[in-house]
Amino acid sequence: MSTGRTSAPTRTSRSSIKLPFIRCSLVEANFVDCDLAGATFEGCQLGGARFERCDLRKASFAGSHALLLDPATNQVKGASIPAESALLLAASFGFKVTG
Repeated sequence: MSTGRTSAPTRTSRSSIKLPFIRCSLVEANFVDCDLAGATFEGCQLGGARFERCDLRKASFAGSHALLLDPATNQVKGASIPAESALLLAASFGFKVTG
């Protein structure tokens, strides 16, 4: 007989999350030591969200807002981010963005 529950995600030495985040409010969420490689964050609100020591390779943040992450503390190769987030990232590293 089914209990109607789904099984919990499998955990390894690093938290692994493979569910898509679609139009979610993740304001001030904490993602620490997570395997988010290839994850989808589509149209999410990410103001104040913290990504620390996460694998974000090939993650997609299409249409998400207020994304700010540090490539020095996360693996980000191949991740796609909105132009707005690229500007925030550049400014956070002291670049003056023109044009």
